[in-house]
Amino acid sequence: MRSDEEQKVAEISQSNVQHYTYRIFSPLGAYPAQSLSSPLGQLIVEKNFIALAFKDNRQAYDLKFMLAMLLSVNDDKGFLKLYPFPYKHFYDSASYQISAQKLHQDIKQKLSDQYRQSGETIPEFDLYQNAKGASLPIILGGTLYSTFEGLIDTYQFNLLSDILYQKKDGHFNLLCKSMLMSNQNSCHFQFSQQAVLFLLDALILLEDFMGSAKIDSSRLQTLLAQLGDNKSDALIAKYQLAESMTPLDYHKAFDALCHVLTRYLLKSAG
Repeated sequence: MRSDEEQKVAEISQSNVQHYTYRIFSPLGAYPAQSLSSPLGQLIVEKNFIALAFKDNRQAYDLKFMLAMLLSVNDDKGFLKLYPFPYKHFYDSASYQISAQKLHQDIKQKLSDQYRQSGETIPEFDLYQNAKGASLPIILGGTLYSTFEGLIDTYQFNLLSDILYQKKDGHFNLLCKSMLMSNQNSCHFQFSQQAVLFLLDALILLEDFMGSAKIDSSRLQTLLAQLGDNKSDALIAKYQLAESMTPLDYHKAFDALCHVLTRYLLKSAG
């Protein structure tokens, strides 16, 4: 049996443990060349893998972190395509930050041990074996990432991260997810229609989120007019637009949506 003093030390040690969740990104995306950190989490950029680590799995901090990145792109430095795998992994650390080395060790150990989460029959990292070839990072037997120097305006990213950290709104989380799913689907030429559908969902959610505030973009106003005034009209129009919208028009509409949301968030916080 442990002595009272040993028990107390163990309890103190346990209370200092930080519980992290992390998600790995696919090389099918395009990323910043540098790691990023904010109250929402950490983007760890390495040659072998890119991952996003965050602490509160219930507050959608991963979605908000990625949205802050999308809204902080330096357009003259390249483009950002975020392609996170859907799987979440858990890691306990005594540190308030996760190092790339520690995350690398966790991934390699779970791979070698055929690690299974409690109650699961399939090893955690076997989930990736359905994603073949270039879609996997080097650490999982895949290929290199596309990265761009100076891609993120770090001042704006930090500003928006602080704003999004305070948001605890399920409706807003859906807006985040729609924008991110649109961005991710746009990585595939064959999923261009899905990218448009998620973009239009995000636009509808944005109009709701902004309430009485005006969406100050003629391009987005035109799309909203095409969607009509009722759900049936919107459903039909969405699929028609998904078939007819060109890649260039999609890019311009997505860019306009990002700028409108950025202005609204900065104004409402100020």
